[in-house]
Amino acid sequence: MPVHLSAKKRLRQARKAKLRNLKIKSELKSLTRKVEQSKDQKEASDNFKKVQSLLDKAARIKVIHKNKSSSQKGKLARLVSQKSKT
Repeated sequence: MPVHLSAKKRLRQARKAKLRNLKIKSELKSLTRKVEQSKDQKEASDNFKKVQSLLDKAARIKVIHKNKSSSQKGKLARLVSQKSKT
């Protein structure tokens, strides 16, 4: 355990950030799963818009790397476009 006041505050901040980041990552995973498992194109595109927005936000606040966000959006966009063709 930290002794100095500043170290104690930093520990509190780190715990809050960890919880916030875990929540965002969990939401990203569940929305991504919804896009992958959606049956029709309309449902997939609606979920894709949500996950795209959340990926941008997560990259902006540095929960995930911006390149990871970009590659996940590309992967999901290909999935949605394949659903529209079938």
